[in-house]
Amino acid sequence: MILILSHRELKPNGKGVETFQRCLKAEGSTQILLAMASIENDQEWGVDLLPADPVEEWEESSECLNLFSQLIKRMVGRETESGAQKLQRNPETGAYTWILFIPGYSSNLNDSLKKAKEMEDTYNSNVILYSWPADPEGTEPARYFKARDAARLSARRLKSLLIHLEQVFTKPAREALAEDFRISMLLHSLGNKVLESLILNEEAAAQSTMFNTIIMHQPDVDAAGVMQWINKVSPQEELYITVNQHDGVLIISDIVNRIRLGLFPGDLIAHSLPKLSVIDFTHAHNVARAHWLFTDFENNIVRLICKRMIHGNASDQRINLGLESQLIYFADKFSYSFPEPELMRLRT
Repeated sequence: MILILSHRELKPNGKGVETFQRCLKAEGSTQILLAMASIENDQEWGVDLLPADPVEEWEESSECLNLFSQLIKRMVGRETESGAQKLQRNPETGAYTWILFIPGYSSNLNDSLKKAKEMEDTYNSNVILYSWPADPEGTEPARYFKARDAARLSARRLKSLLIHLEQVFTKPAREALAEDFRISMLLHSLGNKVLESLILNEEAAAQSTMFNTIIMHQPDVDAAGVMQWINKVSPQEELYITVNQHDGVLIISDIVNRIRLGLFPGDLIAHSLPKLSVIDFTHAHNVARAHWLFTDFENNIVRLICKRMIHGNASDQRINLGLESQLIYFADKFSYSFPEPELMRLRT
């Protein structure tokens, strides 16, 4: 089961991944709607709106509020159900880990659900997908600019989402489950523009404290000026930025933008923010020009790092990979990087 929160417009008579429209206008809908998505045996996605005929936003619906209440009760009861509705638990700790996933440019609902399902399976995590209007029609670069506007305009919707999600789910879940409940926010690529706009324009940094960790994965935002807002993002444990200086997608984005944060040598900013760790994957084996590293990626160390960003560390909030000599930690800069290939033969 994957939860979807979206301010996309509904498609008339749409079902499954066609329930929500692609980006017809940058601002999307004024409503945020909740849906449950499930898939079995690699068949087609089932997407069920709650309520089935929405006339109000999700936080005002008794059916939606009851869903979150039931999720908490199921976690407290350590449910053992199976099938598409099963809640995922960390097999090592027994804790329930949730991920609020904000995808990047050109992500339609089908692509986003595919990534969400892969994360659910890979990390034994439960996923809430925030599906914003990231996929406008048209030709480049006009459609990219429209998606960038959509990310900026989605900030206000995200602010509302975070406020109500904390009230009806994360706060009562923590009170009931204590350390057996974790939630991380994972933003990918242009999805980070939503967070940047939220902090710069809405002054809603307080909502970032509801997350154990926040992961800015290959952010498609300006590296210049990042210090104007990044220090206002304050999760409970750690803020991570991932970097790949050869990222093929961000290099293309660079053509119409200033240098992207996901291409930027992270040690230049991390040392000044005690909760921030920058992980530079540039020279890791098999990374090459990759833009998405969290699933379907053949490098055991990369996979382990991603897992620890999501689930945290039992003994230390920071990524602690001292035994994996191929990852170098710079204690004075709170940054991690892989050595260049000529300096060390990397293992996977």
